[in-house]
This record gives sequence, structure tokens and C-alpha cells, in this order.
Amino acid sequence: MTPIAELGPIDPQITQINPIEERFEQFSPLHIRTTLDMIRKEYVEGCKDLADGLLKRLQFPLTLGSFLKSHDIAVEYLERLLKERMEKTQKLTKPTKEIAETLSKEYADHGFCINIEEAKKIGLNCEEINGDFLNLVSKFYRQYKQKEKLKIRQRQNKLKDDFGEILKTIPLDKLKDLKMDDLSKEE
Repeated sequence: MTPIAELGPIDPQITQINPIEERFEQFSPLHIRTTLDMIRKEYVEGCKDLADGLLKRLQFPLTLGSFLKSHDIAVEYLERLLKERMEKTQKLTKPTKEIAETLSKEYADHGFCINIEEAKKIGLNCEEINGDFLNLVSKFYRQYKQKEKLKIRQRQNKLKDDFGEILKTIPLDKLKDLKMDDLSKEE
């Protein structure tokens, strides 16, 4: 890993529409367990009306079960990747299942930064790259980013070519206010 490299947890992220507030929400299935624990605690020690209200807002039980199952799927997928790609070429300091469980379930936030020291604690066999190899990796990364920018420019130019004449006929202020519903209405 480079000195500034970081990994992130492999916890599943669920995107769901909140029907009451009509907006998208993103959450980890770990939040479901926390929510259920909170509801249980309210029933036993707190306000039963609050617990009932929270329970009514929960999704269909099968949906919750499938969200929770996504963690098991993530662990299995990661365990297979570790066995196929790392276990054969590097000595892991912990069993693949334990590493997979840690990366999937042990971090409170999806954005948690796993630097080289943390990666070693998890059980990954990694070392910091430096010198000529670090320079080579940096050069490769810069070239990759340039290639990505070029691809974006090429796509933009293609869109301009394909839709340029059509877009010229639509005032920009009208275009930004256009909604998908407007496109499906018959005139």
C-alpha cells in the first residue's frame, strides 16, 4: 500500500425510498439490528407508543430479512476473494473468514478509513511501498486519471454531436426545469 492508501469496509449499503418523506435513504443492514434493539428497549424500559410508532415505520419483515442476509452474502463473497486472490500468494495472519467478518461487520461507518496499520490488525499481509516502486505506482495512477478524463471528454463530444442540434432548439432554462413526468405526457 502507498503511504496514503486506504481501504474501506465491505459492508453492504442499501438504498431505499422513504415513502413517508419521498426521498432516498442509504443505510447499512447493521442499522436494522440497532433499530430493532432500540425498539425492544423502548417496549421494555421506555415508551410503548414510541416503540409502536417505530415498528409501524419498518419495512415488510421479509425485506428486512433480505437486507440482513446481505451481510452473510458479503462475508461469503469476500471470503472467496481472499482465498482465491490473496491466500495463494500471500500469507494472511488471520483466517479468511475472520478477516471477511471484520471487514463486513466490525466498522461503525461505511466510510471508515483502513490504513496500512489497520489492515495489518485485520489480518491482511501488506507492506508500504516506497522508492522507485512508489514513483511507478504514482505515474500509473496519473496516467489512469488522464485516460478517464479523456474518456469523459470523448463521451461529452459524442453527446454534443448526437444531440447538439436538438439541444440548440431547447432553451437551457427550460431544460433544467424539465421533469421526467413531462416527457411521458401526451400533448
